[in-house]
Amino acid sequence: MSNDKIRVLVVDDDAMVLRATSRALSSAGFEVVSTLRASAVVDYHEQSAYDREKRYHVIVSDLEMPGTSGDELCCTVQVIRPIPFILLSGSPIVFERALSCGATAAFLKPVGPAILAAAVRDAAESGSS
Repeated sequence: MSNDKIRVLVVDDDAMVLRATSRALSSAGFEVVSTLRASAVVDYHEQSAYDREKRYHVIVSDLEMPGTSGDELCCTVQVIRPIPFILLSGSPIVFERALSCGATAAFLKPVGPAILAAAVRDAAESGSS
């Protein structure tokens, strides 16, 4: 699967981090949609379950967000339709919480753009099989 066919949904409650993450993935050739709200991810994911053209291949999410945390979000979307899910956090707790929700990968922030792009590509390819 080439990068230009991989659709990524990015969620982070910090607008600056969201822009930087989205820009890094867009620059790597991915089609990126971003949101500040975890609740929007659930809506997008439910809609894409019925429309292949709107399907995301990977979700990249912050761990600590108000309302719904990244690991809670991961658990919720997996019930709707399984999808590779990458968690990001400034705290090492991300690794334990990623394991508990079945996330595909977890990284400490800041994560380099090339590392994140490679993880998204790998996750999308493993999720498409």
